[in-house]
Amino acid sequence: MWDEDAGVGGINHFLIPGGDDSPSGGLSYGVNAMELLVNGLIRKGARRERLKVKLLGGAKMRDSKIDIGASNARFAKWFVQNEGFELVDCCLGGRQGRSLRFWPVGGRIQLRFMADARAVAAEEIAPRTLPASRQREEPSGDVQLF
Repeated sequence: MWDEDAGVGGINHFLIPGGDDSPSGGLSYGVNAMELLVNGLIRKGARRERLKVKLLGGAKMRDSKIDIGASNARFAKWFVQNEGFELVDCCLGGRQGRSLRFWPVGGRIQLRFMADARAVAAEEIAPRTLPASRQREEPSGDVQLF
């Protein structure tokens, strides 16, 4: 989301579309993250009527009955339409995560698709071992004085 005239913009990444009732809200919730982003941009000089949006993400990252990515995508499109922001571009859904770089002054985005989500998920839960150079040696019981 950006305001080209003010030269400000920002992005967020939310995990769940709805919100909670806690006073602090949660950045993982889309409704809270979007409101914080909009208000932050306005504090930096943006005007609501000039805000433009590109929506990216919403991939199905897990093999489950609940498609959180699709829910997030639906919420994001609803939010943009409901708030009256200009939707410039949209790349939502699929099974691949996205890696991106964002230049807020002009709203330019560099997008790269990541490996298949199932491979990423398998890697996340696989046990990790440290490289030999970073593994601790077991104590030998000897004392060394420096």
